[in-house]
Amino acid sequence: MTNQKGTGKGKTAQLGAAYDPTPQLATTVEATGDPNIYEFASQPANGGEWSARGTATRSTGGLVLSSLEVRAGSMALSGVTGNMLRKVPVGVILNHVRANVARMVPTEPEVPQPGKTPRRGGRAALSDDLLRKVAFSYLRETAPERPAGALQRLAAEFERPEGTIRTWLSRARADGWLGPSVKGRAGAEPGPRLLSWVGQKTEEVRPAYEKARQVATMLGTKTRGDFNRAVHASDTHKERGIATRIGIPALPACLGAEVLFGRPLSAEAAARMEREDRPEDEVLSEMGGELRQLFSDKGVAPDEFQVEHPHQGDQSPE
Repeated sequence: MTNQKGTGKGKTAQLGAAYDPTPQLATTVEATGDPNIYEFASQPANGGEWSARGTATRSTGGLVLSSLEVRAGSMALSGVTGNMLRKVPVGVILNHVRANVARMVPTEPEVPQPGKTPRRGGRAALSDDLLRKVAFSYLRETAPERPAGALQRLAAEFERPEGTIRTWLSRARADGWLGPSVKGRAGAEPGPRLLSWVGQKTEEVRPAYEKARQVATMLGTKTRGDFNRAVHASDTHKERGIATRIGIPALPACLGAEVLFGRPLSAEAAARMEREDRPEDEVLSEMGGELRQLFSDKGVAPDEFQVEHPHQGDQSPE
C-alpha cells in the first residue's frame, strides 16, 4: 500500500491485492473535515464496466458505506444495468476502505501504567497467532451490543492482568491486526493483516461452501436467508457445541435444523426441554436421530463437507 498527500483533504491511500485476495480493486480513500466521514472511489484494478464512489461513515458498529454511486465504465456496453450492479463487490470495497482508514487514523500514544517501568532491551516476542486471537476477542467484546468492561473480560479470558492486555492490544495495533484507536471511542477497526488473513481463509474454504450450497439445495433449504442463517449459526460456540454433542459437523447440522425445525439447534433443544420436561442429553439424541434421517432420505453424507470458519478457534465460549 502507498500513502500520498491528497488535495487538501488529508491522506489518500491505495490498497492493493496484498490485503484482499478477493476481486482486485483500485480503491482510494480521502479524509474529510469530519473525522467520522471518509470519501472513497473504487473500480476494477485494470478498468472495467463500472466505477464507484461514495462516503463511509463511522457508526457504533464501525465503518459502514453510507452512500454509493455507481457509474458505467469505459468497458461498459451500455449504461448502468441490474447485471452491472450485481458485479459491484460492496463488501470488498468496504474492506478496502476499512483497511485504508486503519492506516490513516493517528494512533493515540499508549498511557504508561502507574508504577510500571518501561521495558528495556526491545519488545518481548508475541506470536502472530496470539495477537490475532487478541484482536478477534477485542473486536467481539467491543461490538455495539456488548456492555462496558471489555478489558476486564479479556483479562479473564486470557488469564492475564489488564496491564498485559493493554500491552497486547498496543502490539496488535502496531503489527496491523487492529486499526489504531480513536480518541473518545471504544474499540477499533480490523487491521489490514486481520482483513488479509480472513480473506485468505475465506478463499481456502470457498470450495467447501460451494458444496455446502449444493447440499443445502438437496436438503430443501428454501431461501438464501435460510442458508446464511445456518452458516452464521454454525460459526457460534453454542451451535458448534451442540453439533459436536449430537455427532454431526456444525454446518450440515445447522442447515438441517433450518429445514427440519426452522430455527437453530439451541433454540429447538431449549423449546423441547421446556415443553416436554426431558433431560438435555435425551433431547439432543432425539434431534440427532431426526437430522440423520433427513440426511439419509436426501442422500446426503454430512461428514463429507466439514467447513472450518476463518476465525474458528479464535472465539471464546459465549
